[in-house]
Amino acid sequence: MIEQQITSSITSGIIKTFTNFIADNNGLFILLLLLFVLIWLLLREVKTWYWKVNKIVSLLEGIELSVRKLSENNTGNINSKRDGNNGGDKPETLTD
Repeated sequence: MIEQQITSSITSGIIKTFTNFIADNNGLFILLLLLFVLIWLLLREVKTWYWKVNKIVSLLEGIELSVRKLSENNTGNINSKRDGNNGGDKPETLTD
């Protein structure tokens, strides 16, 4: 019985505080805005977790890094082949 009185007293105090806060139109706007942002952030996290977006991004970043390293290592070979060098030091020459 005493617990019910304490609980009802606490809840009525919380409700009064909440209604006083919302009584001001600016307070309601701020509260709704914060609630909307919080829900949006939570749903965004759920969506990115479900579609594994974070994992996909990290894998793509790793692939990009690997491709850049390979590109830096093979740039000389690609340029020499493009010039007709076939990867050697001297270009091929035709002799009779």
